[in-house]
Amino acid sequence: VNVSSDALVGVPNAFSPNGDGFNDVYKPVLLAYNLNAFSIYHRWGEQVFVTSNIDNGWNGSINGKAGELGAYVVIISATSFKGDPLQLQTSVTLVK
Repeated sequence: VNVSSDALVGVPNAFSPNGDGFNDVYKPVLLAYNLNAFSIYHRWGEQVFVTSNIDNGWNGSINGKAGELGAYVVIISATSFKGDPLQLQTSVTLVK
């Protein structure tokens, strides 16, 4: 068995927090990285979710209410197990 030390980042581009048990929580997949911060911003630039715990994901709610359908900005800051920094900005679409 050959085990690579290369890091891997997976970031879905859409999710559907509709309570059906599939894609109800949005979070990145980071292999060989330690998460520093994972933030979500709505289209007006206000932060609607933040965590530094990779086990916590965004359920699509904003201040306890269902978020509006549409695109949100995702910013991820992490450090690889080798010490290399990762700064990633992308978007996610909330669909129902």
